[in-house]
Amino acid sequence: MLDRSKYKNTYFFHKGVTIPEFEGVSKDELKELLGGKGYGLYLMHCILDIRCPVVVNVPTFHANDLENGHMKKALQDEIMARLEEMEKVSGKKFGDIHNPLLVSARSGAKYSMPGMMDTILNIGFTDKIVDALAVGDTARFWRDSYRRLLQMYGDVVEQIKDENGEDPFEETLGEFKKEKGAKTDLDLTADDLAELIKRYKAIYVKYGHDFPQDPKK
Repeated sequence: MLDRSKYKNTYFFHKGVTIPEFEGVSKDELKELLGGKGYGLYLMHCILDIRCPVVVNVPTFHANDLENGHMKKALQDEIMARLEEMEKVSGKKFGDIHNPLLVSARSGAKYSMPGMMDTILNIGFTDKIVDALAVGDTARFWRDSYRRLLQMYGDVVEQIKDENGEDPFEETLGEFKKEKGAKTDLDLTADDLAELIKRYKAIYVKYGHDFPQDPKK
């Protein structure tokens, strides 16, 4: 059982940072505290000094301290403060149209549990940000990144399922590729992806949801 009084509510890992309270703590306890992925990122940043994206880690003990299934407001506020630290280190701004900070949310546990952990990539995108970035040769990349966010957020956060309990985003993607004669996702063009984004957003509306246009929500 972790003694949470020894540890902070959140941790910010970046190249060269040191965490004094982790000195002398066993690998097993750190993995229990940070989760397997979190421990690996801690090693890369703080021990091996490897260049990789900065990390805000929310220790695992918070999973047992929720209010109505949600993180407490104080913890949410602290995470947003950590996000500001990420902005300073990265030189990017969360929600900025021209230089947005995009983050990924990854669940983790002490032991690897394939198929049980969720991931949401590209958090920070909005319609306006994608419209500003999706120009020229990079248009396909940005639109594909956005449609992946729409799909993951709809599945993991909103838990949208169709009348048969299936994933409507996957079904729509499969039907769309057949319609366009695309064998793989890579065969879809930037214009195709713009159309697919509209169809994904229509799924949200159909099942009573809206994709938030304020990244902090």
